[in-house]
Amino acid sequence: MSDIKGSTSNLHQEFRTSLYLNVRGVNGIVTLPSLPDPISTRKKVVQTRTCRGMFMGGQMMIADEAARQAAVDRLDLPAKRWDERLQQIAERAADLAETPIGAISVVDRNRQWMIAKRGAVEDEVPRALSFCALAIHRPGEAMIVPDAAHDPRFASNPFVSGSPAIRFYVGIPLVDRAGYPLGALCVIDHKPRDRMPDLYELGALARQAERIFTHPN
Repeated sequence: MSDIKGSTSNLHQEFRTSLYLNVRGVNGIVTLPSLPDPISTRKKVVQTRTCRGMFMGGQMMIADEAARQAAVDRLDLPAKRWDERLQQIAERAADLAETPIGAISVVDRNRQWMIAKRGAVEDEVPRALSFCALAIHRPGEAMIVPDAAHDPRFASNPFVSGSPAIRFYVGIPLVDRAGYPLGALCVIDHKPRDRMPDLYELGALARQAERIFTHPN
């Protein structure tokens, strides 16, 4: 845990000086800066392309889904699941946000996989029901849902009306070096919240997870 804390503190000031907020409607959209690390080589044109999408089979699909899925396939999911470093990041995220759940997801073809987590959340869920599957449509931004029960996108979701009773959600997309969104670092609470967690630190943790994805050793 100390390694994660140390590495995030080194990024904190740069992250703080360049963050700006653009909150609108029920869903808070928070634009996050690129940090000066290997991930910052991602192409801006790719980021723009992957933000567009279409509905297919009841779920939102990214416009260049084939290329995004190829990037997910290159992750070698079995090797990434329960990686100790990713587990530390998920736990640290939950501590920072003071939420019972912190997790790192990967959005696959038809399912979302939790590859690290703290708290009672399913290891895999259908993509059509995944919060993170919607969050990845805006790389570089955090998706904030203060109360899922009053958000028309999620109110009828069985993970809101039933277990694990998601009400508050923040998800920061995790992207690869080419800019393709792979999943998200997220924090979840069982009760609605108006108070926003420390997005500076959560964003720095997300960048740490991206580097583990990109440089596994």
